[in-house]
Amino acid sequence: MKFYKFAAIVLLLLFLTGAAFVKNFDFLKRIPATTRVKHLTVNPQKGIYSTVWTARVKRFNDLIRIADETEINTIVIDVKDSDTYLDDYIKNLVGELHKKNIYAIARIVVFQDNSQIKNHPDWYFKKEDGSLWQDRRGWYWLNPAERETWDYNVEIAKKTIDYGFDELNFDYIRFPAFAKNDDVDFPPRLAGQNGMLNVPLVKNQIISEFANYLTSELKKYDPEIILSVDLFAYSMLKIDDLGIGQKFIELYDYFDYVSPMIYPSHYIFGNFGFENPAEYPYEVIVGTIEKGKT
Repeated sequence: MKFYKFAAIVLLLLFLTGAAFVKNFDFLKRIPATTRVKHLTVNPQKGIYSTVWTARVKRFNDLIRIADETEINTIVIDVKDSDTYLDDYIKNLVGELHKKNIYAIARIVVFQDNSQIKNHPDWYFKKEDGSLWQDRRGWYWLNPAERETWDYNVEIAKKTIDYGFDELNFDYIRFPAFAKNDDVDFPPRLAGQNGMLNVPLVKNQIISEFANYLTSELKKYDPEIILSVDLFAYSMLKIDDLGIGQKFIELYDYFDYVSPMIYPSHYIFGNFGFENPAEYPYEVIVGTIEKGKT
């Protein structure tokens, strides 16, 4: 199954302080398709992960050294979270990776994004008093029901393709996990949607439509680009959308590869017959993957 691809990735979380980043990406120019660098292909993929901080400092050379000395052939680099980190440095870095035959994946965080608060406050979830809503970690979230947020993320993804990455890996394609007592003005229905009035807002339908739009637009822009997505693996055990709009079976076919995020600590009493599934990580991981195959 295609979601095995990322199961082989070793996540080395290297948190270091780094340099200043480019916050305004509007100046970036399109690279004509005829002049784009040909994407690498490696199989099987064995990769490591770099934060945006690590990618900007000398410590990144240690990751390249690991690839030189081991079977590692892939590096995942953050290019967007609550900011966008695309500049000549990143473009040159991807070029250096390609010289060493290292497959370059750009990780793009989609709807958890603080960067447009001043420019587009209307894109965000709000409290009943009209102020912007934040989750428990203090993060702001773009509202996936606002179609302008779709084009915003597609535009960033296209610019990432222009920088030579072989694959785009999308994370946080979902609604936030609202708590029952959260002060958030989240309308259960949309007025005037598709020419109709008072249409129910269905989270998983919105996320599915966004995934279809995202992948179709990017494949038209670059038919050779590989697109992957991170999804909560727990959704493979459920028939609902976990309250965040993610249904594994609905999103699976839109992407070339799926990375099922399996967190045994997030499983509940009774999963796979265990009182505390976190104490049985191997069984939980294998059981989840086997369930996903069905």
